[in-house]
Amino acid sequence: MEGILDEHIQVIVSNKNPIRVLDLSSTGFKIEQLTPSVSNLKHIRYLNLSSNHKIEVLPERITSFYNLQTLILSDCYSLRALPKDMGSLKHLRHLDLCFCGQLEVLPESISDLCSLQTLNVECCGRHIKLPKDMKKLINLRHLKTMLNEMPSGIGHLTNLQTLSELTVGKDTTEASVVELERLNLLKGKLRIRNLRNGPDFYSEACPAFRSLIELTLDGMQKLEQWEWVAPPPPVSLKGSSRFPCLEKLSIKNCPKLITTPTVFPHFISNSLVRLEIRDCPEVSFLPDMRHLRSLERLCIRGCQGLKSSLDGLRCLNSLEEIEIGWFSEELNIFPAVSINKGEEEEEEEEEEEEEEEGTHDFISLKSLTIDGGTKNKCLPEYLQYLTTLQYLKIENVDELVALPEWLGNLSSLRNLEVYNCDKLTYLPSKEAMQRLTALSSLIITRCPLLKERCNKETGEEWCKISHIANVFYGSYPVDLGN
Repeated sequence: MEGILDEHIQVIVSNKNPIRVLDLSSTGFKIEQLTPSVSNLKHIRYLNLSSNHKIEVLPERITSFYNLQTLILSDCYSLRALPKDMGSLKHLRHLDLCFCGQLEVLPESISDLCSLQTLNVECCGRHIKLPKDMKKLINLRHLKTMLNEMPSGIGHLTNLQTLSELTVGKDTTEASVVELERLNLLKGKLRIRNLRNGPDFYSEACPAFRSLIELTLDGMQKLEQWEWVAPPPPVSLKGSSRFPCLEKLSIKNCPKLITTPTVFPHFISNSLVRLEIRDCPEVSFLPDMRHLRSLERLCIRGCQGLKSSLDGLRCLNSLEEIEIGWFSEELNIFPAVSINKGEEEEEEEEEEEEEEEGTHDFISLKSLTIDGGTKNKCLPEYLQYLTTLQYLKIENVDELVALPEWLGNLSSLRNLEVYNCDKLTYLPSKEAMQRLTALSSLIITRCPLLKERCNKETGEEWCKISHIANVFYGSYPVDLGN
């Protein structure tokens, strides 16, 4: 079969008619078949060699294809080297090297590709580096990287529209966040790694990303205190154009972070739809979120030291999904109703809060995931009032023995999932489960005691769930019969 394929490719490249487009992806052909002596390849503009796992070294003869505009080498995972004279491809506009896991070095001559508009080196070798003179690629519009280091000069690429990741360096030979000030055309997604200090969004030195949709701040390893001070109006309104399109903000991997700013800037609050805070185990208080009026999805994970509640989220009418996990045992994440107060006092406080905020409790919340951490023994009682919930996932509540009776109050619940609750043994009563008239899916994963009691017909809990249309133990559906 391989011999027939080789002959077929040889016929193609030996054809007398000029070839401008050649797609040899996933063919397993021999790279030696592309020779510069074949006259019909001199006019080639598009060459796709992706997913050819036999290519280890791209030969120098490739640089003779002077009219080449697009070269795709993605998923050539055996590729170890490119021609040193890659810079001679003066018309090359698009170079795709993603998922070339063995590729550790890019030739310095790549910085001579004056027409290059797209460079993709995502998921290449762990130690791959960009050429030192990257700043010469003034026509570059899209740079996709996952690098441990990035050379300085990125700020000279003023036509750049896509920069998937910026790794901030430790010295002047590497990239700094200040260089982003010139990149006014950036849009889409940007991930900034290894920042030493949390950015002050009100500072004039903070870059203005007017077309950016997603921003991730990852790996502020030494940051302990993150503060910004909002200047009084009208000075503070100058920043209103900094992030007019930002929809998602992620803050991750800040192991020493203790304090955060008290509130989010108003120019982020206006457009933010998704907020993610992960792996900040020392942080005790989060910024006030009551002004994030457009927020639809919130994820807080790995913040074991968190002491502030999520009570302020009650007024967010757009909030549809919350994912929260590994909170401290003392934290009451939904303290809107206190069981220690009298009913009259509760009603008065609720009326005052609703009058102040002009809204009701979580009126749009549809999805909730709670990762209880290893020490928690029960679920927050306030969950019983979230009657708009359609999806509820409970995971890693190690001391939880029984799901509460009030679970039957969640009249809109369609999907219930419990995961990795070793001691979980009992469901609510049969009457409570039957009140969940919308429930159509129950998934039980890594809950050995509950799974045993929910065995079809023989389990003591089976009568409580036999009416549910779809019951899964892990990934395996239970045959409910007729």
